[in-house]
Amino acid sequence: MAELTSLLSTKEQAVCKNLSSQRTLEGKRAKALLAVSDGDTQAIAAKKSGLSYGQVKYLLTIFRKKGLSVFPEITKAEKKPKPVKKTKTQKSKSKKPMKEKKKKSKGKKKKDKEKKSKKKKSKKSKKK
Repeated sequence: MAELTSLLSTKEQAVCKNLSSQRTLEGKRAKALLAVSDGDTQAIAAKKSGLSYGQVKYLLTIFRKKGLSVFPEITKAEKKPKPVKKTKTQKSKSKKPMKEKKKKSKGKKKKDKEKKSKKKKSKKSKKK
């Protein structure tokens, strides 16, 4: 006779127990996984969780492939990157190029103004 192994690890059982108290789809899925892990059939797990038989069957297929990734809220919390704080040197380095660009554009503006004023002067002198 084949030896039965539990569907859920200890960690997965703890996560499912926490989620099963919720009245969300994740809570229903967790209840179904716990029921199947306890030895219930898929049909009984469907009745206990409020899911259809097809949903439980599909859930088990996906859970066997992806594990706790069937619960998107858990995977988001685990994968959240920690915000990186910039140090003083990083902040000052990022500001320097901006100041240089502004200086260049001011210089161009001055040159453009000078050219325009020269053109106006030359036009006025030609008219006289």
